[in-house]
Amino acid sequence: MSGTWIVVAHRAGARIFETHGRGSGLDYVQELRNEAGRLKDSELDSDRQGAAGHSSHHGQDSLSREQSPHERAAADFARELSRLLERGRNEHAYDDVVLVAEPGFLGMLREALDAPTASLVRAEIPKNLSKMDMQALTPYLAETVAL
Repeated sequence: MSGTWIVVAHRAGARIFETHGRGSGLDYVQELRNEAGRLKDSELDSDRQGAAGHSSHHGQDSLSREQSPHERAAADFARELSRLLERGRNEHAYDDVVLVAEPGFLGMLREALDAPTASLVRAEIPKNLSKMDMQALTPYLAETVAL
């Protein structure tokens, strides 16, 4: 039996925990880092803006063409995290997933998920809890997930 993955993410990284139901607590699964998420726009690669800023795709949202380098780095990380979740789903590593992130990054992550993975999202918590250790996270998660 697989459990529930709990993804606690922000623009600069993510930690994945797992629970197997009431009384099982949280187990650490993995951590991902996104150093670009910590950088300022001026510190990020300026070449990328030219490529994204001159898109001629008519169906593309104008906001995506006007993303700052920092927003693009966050969106890239959201796609990387979504690929990890897709692999986990394909490998039957979890039954469902809970996403915890500040609202802006949560939206990016939600957008990046493929439909089969998105269908396994049990709940979303729109809060930045990334700096909390596992013990401090438990009360916030207990309302959503049986720990």
